[in-house]
Amino acid sequence: MLKTFFFSVILSITLLGNIMNSYAQINPGKGPFIYGEIGVGIGNFEFGEIIALNIIFGHNNIITLGACGNLRNPVGMPSDYTYTSNNGFRLFNPRPNDYPVQYMIARGLMYGKVLYTGSPNVRFILKGGLTYVKEQSYINFKYSGGNPNYTCTKEDKSVIGFVVNPTLELPLSRHFGFNISLYGNINSAASVFSINGGMIFGKLRNGKQYSF
Repeated sequence: MLKTFFFSVILSITLLGNIMNSYAQINPGKGPFIYGEIGVGIGNFEFGEIIALNIIFGHNNIITLGACGNLRNPVGMPSDYTYTSNNGFRLFNPRPNDYPVQYMIARGLMYGKVLYTGSPNVRFILKGGLTYVKEQSYINFKYSGGNPNYTCTKEDKSVIGFVVNPTLELPLSRHFGFNISLYGNINSAASVFSINGGMIFGKLRNGKQYSF
């Protein structure tokens, strides 16, 4: 699911970049700033990955369209659960593909404000919004003594969540930089809290200035 979203973000950046370049020819030195973001995080889930498209407009307004995926062992999984399988492994995850995990993917839209500093290489962003969350997990673990040594039931949920994502961005050049952020997704399925880091790429700023 995140792979499909990733290619959609790349395509969107390309199309919007062409529009932006056309706009820049008419209004040299002007915004908006359109850029992508890819990152990973750790928190109350073992691993998270973030993909997003950001648009800064009107000097200090930002809109973010993004997706975040997180996984961990299901909350009710017994500590002595064992399972041996030859069915491949997940990316960034040593478990087999058919190993029961709690996996969440949240797609959402955020709005916020950009807070500039005295350096063109440092800016703070305060943003939040709503997400559509799909959760897959496993419940009702019962000892069986086989392989796996517990049986369980798959459970799927879809809920609406509220997300906050304060971010420190380091646009080291006009087109590439890094970010560090706190991420919180509060929802009725399983809330997520993490610290994230990643890369930003696209049109990040105008030379040594932020001014439009």
